[in-house]
Amino acid sequence: GTFYVPTGRIGAAGFLSWSDVATLAAQGHEIGGHTVDHPNLVNIPSSHATAQVCNDRQNLVAKGYSPTTFAYPFGSNNASVESIVAGCGYTAARDVGGLKAASSCGGCPLSQAVPPSNPMALRTNGSVRRDTTLAEMKGWVTAAENAESGGVVPLVLHHICNGCDTYSVSQSILEDFLDWLVARGTPVRTMNDALALPPPPPPTGSNLLVNPGFETDANGDLVPDCWERHTYGTLSATGTRVTPGLTGNAAERITVTGHTSGDRKFVQQRDNNNCVTPATPGDRFDMTANHQTTPGASARLVAYRRTNTGNWLWWTQHSPLPTGTTTTTTTWNLPEVPADTTAISVGVSLRSPGTITADDLTLTRAPAA
Repeated sequence: GTFYVPTGRIGAAGFLSWSDVATLAAQGHEIGGHTVDHPNLVNIPSSHATAQVCNDRQNLVAKGYSPTTFAYPFGSNNASVESIVAGCGYTAARDVGGLKAASSCGGCPLSQAVPPSNPMALRTNGSVRRDTTLAEMKGWVTAAENAESGGVVPLVLHHICNGCDTYSVSQSILEDFLDWLVARGTPVRTMNDALALPPPPPPTGSNLLVNPGFETDANGDLVPDCWERHTYGTLSATGTRVTPGLTGNAAERITVTGHTSGDRKFVQQRDNNNCVTPATPGDRFDMTANHQTTPGASARLVAYRRTNTGNWLWWTQHSPLPTGTTTTTTTWNLPEVPADTTAISVGVSLRSPGTITADDLTLTRAPAA
């Protein structure tokens, strides 16, 4: 089968561990994408949706998987979300519904055609629920077979338990259904194999930062979406979003006018899972920043990390950035992500009188050693 796993929940209580995922893959099951935190992608800003889908796929790739198919949380999708999923490297995505059922979708087909007319909105029967009978599940299969229309009949299952959730199936019903499939020789395939999908495009080193050019400020508070400003220590400082930017329509600027201790910084918004970058111990990242730093100012690229208990800690920093009146691009190869880390947040810090203006930051996964 195909297991769609939200990578941000892997290892949490009641969810699969990465060891469990590896065991499933070793048994021949497909591992597919399902976002980081399982949000309704239609109901969040497109930049957040992109981060949820792309970061999730990057997490799977970093673990050695090559995910080709995706499942929309809550079966919620539209043309914009489908485009995001395709742009993150998936070749197909599973909806929920769209196939004929006993009490719904009377004019719908009985199976998903292969090849699909829209691979980013694959049809299924409705989710299996605790009131779904064994006869109904068998009927989805036999009805499609009797129609002789070909294709594939995807079944959507969530919890396996005895009535623990509305969207659950008991272990006994599932075992009886699987035994029935085996006894009659019904072909069972992963989504990737059933659809005969081409291999996914190779990872492109896509930028993992949301709103990296500080262009978007949806609520008009003059703080770029998915970024936060913070002052630590004793100093007089300001942070501003300036237009035009160094390489686009906007940039972020820090100015320090008086300094005794500490710094002024802007970093990825740490209290928003849609904005930070998921990470696991051993991951490697590369960061770049375009910047202008006034002579004499001490500015650095900085990184924070989130622990398994949800606390944010200072992690590491770059050496002082070069200064001057022209735009400079600095590249930073971050160290290996340490143990007890679930996410990172990067940004820029100024810790002396002066000004730094930064624009178009990037954060990408470093190639495997």
